[in-house]
Order: sequence, then structure tokens, then C-alpha cells
Amino acid sequence: MEKTSFKDLFGINHRVEVRINLTNVCNLHCDFCDHDAHLPFSKDSTKVYRRKPLVSSLSELIQLCESLLVIGESDRHVLQGGEITVLPVKTIIEVIEIFHGYGRNLGMRTNGYNLKEIPVDSLNKLNFIYLNNHGNNQEGQGGAG
Repeated sequence: MEKTSFKDLFGINHRVEVRINLTNVCNLHCDFCDHDAHLPFSKDSTKVYRRKPLVSSLSELIQLCESLLVIGESDRHVLQGGEITVLPVKTIIEVIEIFHGYGRNLGMRTNGYNLKEIPVDSLNKLNFIYLNNHGNNQEGQGGAG
């Protein structure tokens, strides 16, 4: 099977990034969060993404990679959240291994606060890291929303 980029597949001329939201939990509560992580979890929330904490399963990520075999492998795949480094380190390592094993051009978007917990050999499998510390609100940091 011949490999193809998303640009070629969809006939577009601009850079493509596949953004993979692994979780909706964050360790900061920035007022202007584009993932609404500054909002608390509530089963009655009008925003579905804020009704309960979510984490992508490893089987879902494998299914994604399997369904996109030979498509978009060289396009950027960005692991993001919420904040992915709030996940257990073992989970982060497994996620990196899955995408690395499928030959994806992989990186992550993180605020960097927990980055040092991830082993260097796993980080070295990433092609890029976006450090994205947007700031936070006046009321403080921490917690899971």
C-alpha cells in the first residue's frame, strides 16, 4: 500500500496536525482555556466535555492507528489534553510507544509542569514538544477541575 499524507488525501496546501486529546483533566485552571479546563466537572454541565473526567483508552488509540495505516504518518500528531502529563507516567509511556510503533510523527503539547517525570528515552521518541503554559487565573493552580 502506498503512503499518503493528509494534505494529498484531502487536496489541501497547508500544514496538517492531528490533535489527539488524551484527557480533559488539567493541573491548571486558566481562565481562557480553549478546552474549558478552567470549568469544574459537573454531571449537569452544558458542556459535554466537562461532565466527567475522560481518558482515551489504549485500545482506542491502537484502533486509530490501525484505521489510518499508511495515511498521514509523516503529518504531525500532537498528544494533548487538558494536560496529558497528569496521566500516570506508565500510561504516557504506553501511548508514546503505540504511536512510535506505528511510525507516526509524534509530539506533545504540555504546560511542562510534570514533564520531568517522563523518562528521557520515551521523550526521545517524540519529534517535538510544544510547551504551552498559557498562564492561570487569580484563584490558583492545581486540582483536576
